[in-house]
Amino acid sequence: MGRDSLNQTGARPPIVCLVCGGRKLHYDFSIGPHRVEECATCGLMRLNPQPTDEELASIYSSAYFVFSGNSDGQLHAAGLKASTADYYLNLLEAYVGCPLSGRLLEVGCGQGDFLAQAAARGLSVTGVEYSSHAAQIAADKVRARGRVICGDIKQVIALGEQFDFVGSLVTRLVHRHVLSASFAADCQSG
Repeated sequence: MGRDSLNQTGARPPIVCLVCGGRKLHYDFSIGPHRVEECATCGLMRLNPQPTDEELASIYSSAYFVFSGNSDGQLHAAGLKASTADYYLNLLEAYVGCPLSGRLLEVGCGQGDFLAQAAARGLSVTGVEYSSHAAQIAADKVRARGRVICGDIKQVIALGEQFDFVGSLVTRLVHRHVLSASFAADCQSG
């Protein structure tokens, strides 16, 4: 049943946030035919309607990422991404007031640059990435220091695992929230 389908009673099912289960979503802006909505509870931003699997596969092809096919450009971009990751990890460390430890989840981990930097600091990392091409590159970067799941947040929620830190530059969770130790429980209790 699609998001806009009618349920068995003839009513539209309630729209809830995939991360926290919040039921209060508000309109922020539009991108083409898609509305961008934000969860009032956790700040997750999402497109409505959600792109189809075919649209996502087309968007996140192997050519999606910057400097795809240009090894010098990729090295340059990796250096910039590592510096950016260190900046955010330093902010996070300042926020918690001690060296980072525990488990970190990155939603939309791309090619794994943030995960690799977090793992180098001793965090146990998990990334989720829709692009199979990017997920493989990310998995190669983190190797035994973590794991990468090819899919979306629903696969992570289904695992029922808990994370000390949840981040995504795409959804602004890194900027707005540090979720401690009950991510999966909070998602399932929504």
